[in-house]
Amino acid sequence: MKILFLAANPQSTSRLNLGREVQEIDEGLRRAKLSDRFQLVQRWEVRPRDLRRALLEENPDIVHFSGHGKGQEGLVLVDNAGKPKPATGQALAGLFIQFPQIKCVLLNACYAEVQAKAIVGHIDYVIGMKDTILDDAAIAFTTGFYDGLGYGRTIEDAFELGRNAILWELSSFSNTTRQMIPVDLVKTESPESLPEHLKPILLKRAGNINQNMLIQPIPTVPSQTNDNPIPKYRERIKEYLAERILTPIAKFQLATLAKELGLSESEANQILQAELQKIDRAKENYQTLLKQTIEEGHYPFSSPIQQQLKELQTSLKLTDSEVAEISRPILQQAAEYQIQIRTKRFTFQVVTVDERGRENSRTTKEAELFTEDLGDGVTLEMVKIPGGTFLMGTEDEEIERLCQTYDEEWLRIESPQHKVNIPSFWMGRYPITQAQWRIVAGWESIERKLNPDPSYFKDNYKGRERWTRPVEQISWEEAVEFCARLSKKTNGKYRLPTEAEWEYACRAGTTTPFHFGETISTELANYRGTDWEYEGKIYPGNYGKGLKGIFREQTTPVGYFQVANAFGLYDMHGNVWEWCADHWHNSYDGAPRDGSAWGRGGNPEYRILRGGSWGGYPAYCRSAIRNGDAPANRYDHIGFRVVWAVLPGLL
Repeated sequence: MKILFLAANPQSTSRLNLGREVQEIDEGLRRAKLSDRFQLVQRWEVRPRDLRRALLEENPDIVHFSGHGKGQEGLVLVDNAGKPKPATGQALAGLFIQFPQIKCVLLNACYAEVQAKAIVGHIDYVIGMKDTILDDAAIAFTTGFYDGLGYGRTIEDAFELGRNAILWELSSFSNTTRQMIPVDLVKTESPESLPEHLKPILLKRAGNINQNMLIQPIPTVPSQTNDNPIPKYRERIKEYLAERILTPIAKFQLATLAKELGLSESEANQILQAELQKIDRAKENYQTLLKQTIEEGHYPFSSPIQQQLKELQTSLKLTDSEVAEISRPILQQAAEYQIQIRTKRFTFQVVTVDERGRENSRTTKEAELFTEDLGDGVTLEMVKIPGGTFLMGTEDEEIERLCQTYDEEWLRIESPQHKVNIPSFWMGRYPITQAQWRIVAGWESIERKLNPDPSYFKDNYKGRERWTRPVEQISWEEAVEFCARLSKKTNGKYRLPTEAEWEYACRAGTTTPFHFGETISTELANYRGTDWEYEGKIYPGNYGKGLKGIFREQTTPVGYFQVANAFGLYDMHGNVWEWCADHWHNSYDGAPRDGSAWGRGGNPEYRILRGGSWGGYPAYCRSAIRNGDAPANRYDHIGFRVVWAVLPGLL
């Protein structure tokens, strides 16, 4: 038995739970005793022409309309602009007279009695609503009705089960109705009864009706015979369209098959276009349901909702790439809205220094952030990084100077300097702390277990609790696990930053070696500010004309120096090296220009590190400095911070 589900919820009308209604039908029929006898076909945002075409294409046994009703003016469909378009009883009667094979029409909308009476002269059974009907009541009726059919009951018995379902669930109903004209709802005093004018009605066509015809199995695919070549040709088209690519070979094979079957070029093309239109309708249906699910407050998606979307994709026979293309702009908009309602502004101090490293300016700036509550009094602050374009890497002249000064040829990995466009994203205000790590390490594992206290530095620091220090001795793999747990727990989009995102965020609009200016000071950042002799070579504790400083020999609590860059980020120079998502590459030749992670080519056995650490000399703490290590390695000078973004980190 084929059930054609038609839905319309035009713009400017109250939002109905139509997605939930079709899910209830589908779920009930799937577990029913006679599940193998039913096929559910869906059409969404139905226009008048869509209704006609659906009846012609699907040849259904039951037609189920869900949406709004407008009394004498008709059922409310949609026009080409998505606005309400009434379908009168006269128009519906003129259409259904052409489809005598339809056994039942269910008009699940307010004030549908007028249309039901017009149709019943041509259809055996028509179910309509005499008056206004609550949205949840309409769904309850649907559930009971199809439960009955699924277990072999007659239309009349199934109708009574639907009416009874309304009474059982009356107490939990919402106030959303399926009507388009003002009406005073009758308030029931008890779930034991429902006013007669609010109950669904069942109309029967005069004459003999064989109800058993409604529970006979109807094959989902018409049987193919030698006399009818169209089904065979259609099935071959479906095979080729499974990957959504019609190669020259496939076109040749189809043309050959059409010739063998005696189909004209026009007939073959019509069949192809019909299949392509089905794919387009499936995309439209997925898009409509996805938007409706978000509008009804189900975003961020729970695991059950994600599973339902996956099942919807399967039922609509959409590919992963098609779903990704549909979902990307919708989810980005939804995600940005979720963040927007949690965003607040904060102030911070930005310092610049002269060539000697002495402070020469201090200004107060503002930025936006949102906060994740991790529990136990621990929070995670995420700062908005505005999108923009910047020059990534170090210019050739500076590369030559650095290589001569430090006798380090490997610094050429910072070239060639290239322009990168970065979309807006959110980045951790600080590196992840030991407190934040401890909380997330206690959450459910996804790929691997996490040590809740891996750090080497466990003492308090100058009156600050040890838990405010950045977590270290963290591998890249463990940092990725942290992001996965955080995303699952918060329904967020957390990941490691791409290398381009990290440098863009660190520079915050500057082009100097440090966001402070031409040099750096140990009064503003934690690094080795004294000369270091290693294997007969002296590594200076100052940069350029800057002054030497101190060597603390340990991490400092995040935000310890109380100064940020122009984006509001702290500890971008020194303290701990920070993992990025990218694979290691020996130069920027061929690097992405869109801010995405560089996951192709290079050395996948190493991952990128940025920012320098408490143990590194100042040249190793520049905005452009690059480092790398194996993803399983852990050291007391390596930590990380996270970003939140819809765009994927590792492509």
